[in-house]
Amino acid sequence: MTKDFSILYPVLVQALWTFALLFLMAYERFRAINAKQVKVGGPGERPVFVGRAGTVSNAYHNQFEMPVLFY
Repeated sequence: MTKDFSILYPVLVQALWTFALLFLMAYERFRAINAKQVKVGGPGERPVFVGRAGTVSNAYHNQFEMPVLFY
């Protein structure tokens, strides 16, 4: 009797995609910080990343919203 793990492939792809976005987000944020493209608010406010860093950051955060529908 062999076990078929093909049902887990979409979950593994989702996890790999999330980690790939995590590393891409870190890279883009460091680039934005070095280029001084970050808008800093007051105390207690999160910094706002503009351009590609903001887009990748939003894509990463969406990975924790949409997978609820996926699972």
